[in-house]
Amino acid sequence: MNVNLKRAAGVVAAAAGLTLALGGSAFASSGAHASSSQFQICSHGSYASYAVFPSTPLPGGAVSISFATLVVAPGHCSPAYTLHPGNTTAKIYGVDSNGKDFLIDTDSFDYTSPDHIVTTGSQNNPDWNATN
Repeated sequence: MNVNLKRAAGVVAAAAGLTLALGGSAFASSGAHASSSQFQICSHGSYASYAVFPSTPLPGGAVSISFATLVVAPGHCSPAYTLHPGNTTAKIYGVDSNGKDFLIDTDSFDYTSPDHIVTTGSQNNPDWNATN
């Protein structure tokens, strides 16, 4: 199994475990929670990609947990769900042909649109954009 896929699976499993420990559901659907938001990450470039969302402060002094999307193969999209409200920081990564991660960009991402993260280009000239 690819190291990146293991990492993403570990992050998802840890987030699901924490959610269940707090009494929530590990998997949300678009109608499961009033504040949940669905978006997609798509790899339209010639490399796999994923996004990481670091912890962010929430109203009332709470802090959200960080999470990562699944690693998406070139030419594919994957849905993702979040309970983060509004704008947050997203770190967008590519995975080169040797399985090594590379940072494409760190930018603001708005769940309320909902935006979709689309990676483009090649591993030598990676880029991304947000579409809704």
